[in-house]
Amino acid sequence: MDFFSSLFIGIALPFRALNFLFKHPKYWKYTFVSMILNAALYVLLFYLLFSFVIPWVSSWFPAHTTNEFMSYLYAFCDFIVNFLVIITFFLLFVLVFNAMFFAVAAPFLDGLSLKIEKNLYDYIPEKAGIKGAITGSYISIKNGIWLTIATLFWTLILFPLNFIIPVVGFVPGMLIGSYFLGLSFIIYSVEHRKITKREMKNALRGNRAHVLGFGLCMYWVLFIPFTAILFIPAAVVGGTMLYNEHCGNKD
Repeated sequence: MDFFSSLFIGIALPFRALNFLFKHPKYWKYTFVSMILNAALYVLLFYLLFSFVIPWVSSWFPAHTTNEFMSYLYAFCDFIVNFLVIITFFLLFVLVFNAMFFAVAAPFLDGLSLKIEKNLYDYIPEKAGIKGAITGSYISIKNGIWLTIATLFWTLILFPLNFIIPVVGFVPGMLIGSYFLGLSFIIYSVEHRKITKREMKNALRGNRAHVLGFGLCMYWVLFIPFTAILFIPAAVVGGTMLYNEHCGNKD
């Protein structure tokens, strides 16, 4: 399968998974913690944005009534700076949001992934008892934080390109961030099999375009307010589908 075919299969996966959830509503009960946490974080975002960030930035450009030209100039500068600050704030919030979200919700979303693997792909991990469940939750949280830190690191390293290279400077950071975001949703299936990082890399060989397309779709979805409430659970389902249908045959 060529690169672009794989890329578009990955891009379509979140929508395919969301459609699956609507057709099989029994799985929504595994998403309640995720949805409540998503909603709470979005409310916090808009509260901070409209109560503190925008008023603070607007205070930099007080109304200039003595000169009409200066009045228009101040209004224009106020608009541009507000726009840039809001975009930057939203980007940083999404990154922090990911860290908080995956650290707290990872064990609950793992339950959703397990049900999908059992019911759709007849895969049932070996029972590990209470100790194994606790260890699995710990690994799930650790992997979620690790992937978020990796995403944050590369985003900050490549962020200056937004200003150095006009128009397209954001592309490298977007692609790397999207790839790591895609990984964060297939990691559940990897953890269920307790495979090593080397084995995971082998499973991903030839499937990185799927992961990139999948992450790219979710990257842009997360910038649309409140869509994550539905699309994060869908992405967990999509990541489970991606691993089982494209990577799992290399286990």
